[in-house]
Order: sequence, then structure tokens, then C-alpha cells
Amino acid sequence: MATEPTKLTNTIKKMLTKGLTASEKIELSEEKPVTHLQNKQWESDSSTHIKDQVDPTEIWNNIISTCWPHERKVARRRRYLRIGYSVAAVCLVLLMGMWTVDYFTNPYITINASLDKKLTVATLPDNSKIWLKEGASIRYKSKFIKNRDVILTGEASFDVTKSSHPFRVHFQDAQIEVKGTEFNIKSGNKLAEITLYTGSIVFSAEALQKSIEMKPSDQIIYNTVTHEVTNNEIDLEDYDWRSEEYRFVDKPMSELVDLINESYHANIKIRDAQCARNLFSGTIRKSESLEDVLDKICISFNLKIKAEKDSIILY
Repeated sequence: MATEPTKLTNTIKKMLTKGLTASEKIELSEEKPVTHLQNKQWESDSSTHIKDQVDPTEIWNNIISTCWPHERKVARRRRYLRIGYSVAAVCLVLLMGMWTVDYFTNPYITINASLDKKLTVATLPDNSKIWLKEGASIRYKSKFIKNRDVILTGEASFDVTKSSHPFRVHFQDAQIEVKGTEFNIKSGNKLAEITLYTGSIVFSAEALQKSIEMKPSDQIIYNTVTHEVTNNEIDLEDYDWRSEEYRFVDKPMSELVDLINESYHANIKIRDAQCARNLFSGTIRKSESLEDVLDKICISFNLKIKAEKDSIILY
């Protein structure tokens, strides 16, 4: 098939811009100059073949980009993904290496409070003191002085040594940060109770948008499920269980019974609503038995005691 020179020239230009249709490519391949070039290439020495003069990768990329432009984009995307995966793998290996070194050179130290003792006292490397209630535990890194982070489970009171390095206590999804103060944390499954004795602390939680600064006698009750915060101002004598005795002044009977139930794992109930509003003033030693404590209360308010299933009724 013969084509006019001008038309042939235009067809070749169109080919170079990758714009030929399938039928145009067939027509071009049948043109005399093209067939002559093909025959000449075929008959020439293999060392001068076109395939040896052009980079095979370039030829393949040209074919891909012409016939399957989408595949070229996919291939490029896959190449970027492979690079990303490689970088991520290298980072993971480095992080694992750093974690392994830290794990063996800076291990965690765990202190567990005995279940058969009401109080366990521990001294940290910075001389801070911790009073742990039965069943409570703390964990901290052996290299503690510059990284004063403690993980708490259960209830504990802290007397923190002042330092330029912050002291942090982590519990549930929350934490408090101090530099030197006395406070108590009771961390339960759903509620966390923070009570400040002296100094100041900052309470924060992942779900809260801002931190809360506390002053002495402040108490925060944080619901770890609903993320609600309740603020109270309390009588510190009632909550500082580190001392040997409780000292009460005009303590409502209902609150006193709640404290006794918690301290002695009892289930005491007041039958008379008026009696529950009575005010109690006095001292209760923590070494006293539950029977002695109840006798003291009954004498003060002329009450009687009776057992009823798993409860103790005051009436």
C-alpha cells in the first residue's frame, strides 16, 4: 500500500507522539520505506540490531505506556508502596531494637501490696514514700530519678520528694503530675478517686480536653467509662488512712458507716433515717476490731445491733 509523502510524514509524526490507532499502525507497517528498513535490519549483523542499541527497559516502558497507560500508573503506585513498606520495616526493626535494649537495661520494678496486710509502705529511689492498700501494686523503671513515672493499680497514698523532674502517676486512661506533694489515688474499674493532702497536682485524662489543677482538700472522682468528672471538697482527716487513727468532728453517721464498711469490708446499715443524720465526734483507732468500733458508736447514740443475713443493722 502506497501513501503520499506528506501523509506518510504526518503519520510518522503522529506515531512519535503515540497517537496512532491500530489500523494506522498496520498501514504504516506496510509502507515501502518501513518494509525496506525492516528487511535491512533483519539481514544485518546481530550486533547492529535495534534491540541492542536501545535500552530494553525503555522499550518495555514505552510499550506499557502506549498500550496500557493505567498499568503504568499502577506500577508506579506499587513501587512507591514497596518503598514505603521498606521504610516502615526498617523503622520497626530500629524500634524493636531500642525497646529490647531498654527492656534489658532499664527493666520495670513491681511492688505488690500483700493481701493479708492492710498497709504496705514502699520507698522509691528518689526517697518518695508510697503507702499501698491491700491488693494494690505499682510499677516503675529502675532508672527512676530522671523519669519519675509510676503505674498504679488499686489504691495508694504518695508523699513525693520535691525535684525538678516531674512525678507522674498513671492509672486507667488518666494521670496526675506533681513535683512534690502528698495525695491519694484510688483506682477502680470504673471510678478513679484522687484526693490532695498538701501542695498541688494536675489531673489529666486522654478523654478530657483540658487538665484540672487541684489544691489541698480537693477531691476528684473520674468515671473512666463516661469520662465525667465530679469535684468535691473533703475533710482530710477522713481520707488520710496512713495514720494510726481516724479523728472525726461532726461526722454524719451515714458517712461514718460508709467509711467503716470500706475499712472493715463490712455491710452495716442504719435503719432509722433520723439516726443517719446524727453527727459523730471522736477518735477510732485503726487497730480496733469492728465489734469495738460498733460498740463505741452504739454507746454514743444509744443504738442496738442485730445481724440480719449478711448485714449488720443499727437501730
